[in-house]
Amino acid sequence: MGLFACTPVAPSLAVDLRVLKFLKGFFVQLTPNIMAWTDTLQVFLNEQGYHHHGSVSAYHWYCVLFMQNQDLLLNKINAARVPPMLEEVRKQPSAYLCACCPLCFGASN
Repeated sequence: MGLFACTPVAPSLAVDLRVLKFLKGFFVQLTPNIMAWTDTLQVFLNEQGYHHHGSVSAYHWYCVLFMQNQDLLLNKINAARVPPMLEEVRKQPSAYLCACCPLCFGASN
């Protein structure tokens, strides 16, 4: 799938998109105390030599991008489902219809 940068400008860490997708599903199942997990991850990354706060930022921006993508796709799908605007309903039949079938469209003659 690829990598996702921890910040939009000058990233110092890139996270695999599969890991971010896993985390997104994991956080849905997790109890509301997400900070415990992110703090643990931050300590782990610091011990590995990554001295920044990019991991939480990468997940945040991944979620933002995911939600914007979902909204864009839903808007495109909904726009395609809406039927085109019908012409304004005419109050009187056209001159052509009156000429073709005066009995049906009530010509004055």
